[in-house]
Amino acid sequence: MLVRVIVGTADKILPARYADTLPSHVALHRFAGIGHMPQFETKEAVARIMNEMPAPI
Repeated sequence: MLVRVIVGTADKILPARYADTLPSHVALHRFAGIGHMPQFETKEAVARIMNEMPAPI
């Protein structure tokens, strides 16, 4: 299963360092200076990542 995690390095609710221990098969996308809501703060970049995901069967 394809898994992607999107984190903002400026997130004060769930610190980005929590993603440091993800397994190697998980794609991690870190956005510098972005907080807890990357889908609003950098929506174009998040949309690009989401559009790369395969369509559900």
